[in-house]
Amino acid sequence: SDSFKSSSSSTPDFKIAEVPANLTGNRWEAYYCEAIMMIALLGYLINFLIGRTKNSQLATTIFRSQRDLLQRNFSLVGDNGQTKNTSSDEQIDTMHKESENLYILWCSGRISIDSMLVELRFIKRQCLFNSLAALIKSINDTIVYTMDYNKDDMDTFVFCLARKRCAAKLHRDMNDLSQFCAERKNADKKGLSANYQILSELGEVSSAIIDTKVADFMD
Repeated sequence: SDSFKSSSSSTPDFKIAEVPANLTGNRWEAYYCEAIMMIALLGYLINFLIGRTKNSQLATTIFRSQRDLLQRNFSLVGDNGQTKNTSSDEQIDTMHKESENLYILWCSGRISIDSMLVELRFIKRQCLFNSLAALIKSINDTIVYTMDYNKDDMDTFVFCLARKRCAAKLHRDMNDLSQFCAERKNADKKGLSANYQILSELGEVSSAIIDTKVADFMD
């Protein structure tokens, strides 16, 4: 009997630990952080698809609206230096996508102009954070035309046509404009809207560049 008592007294006492209620059973409250993350990722994915599609549609619409004008002035439209067959309708129907918010188009085959690069710099609509920032601060899509002239056929000069607010900023920030263009002139005498201003190193340059076609295109 003494041995039995000693063995029973040496037996350890078992205690059942108390488990928190949120870790017992299939309770959705335990996964609210994961649910929020999944909803955020899903929203980001949906915004990415919508933004990418929107930029692609804008690029296609802009190119189709300007394709006839470009083809009348350049013999080769849509050549990026790597295409094998530029006469294909599929290759000249859209612009080349550099990224989800940048589309480019090369044009060449015009007297005194080596090439022209058209850049469509869209808002980063595929990024949810940029889309939200655009709601707070106004951000615009921009089109940039970069033309490389034949240096043997013409002299270099400084010329700028921009809206009044943008022209003031460019004249202040760009050294060429501030150094060679002393004043900003209104463009309404050239058939353009009064919202535009001209910065030109040579007075006759604006008359040679801005004709009725350019005025109609800008307005």
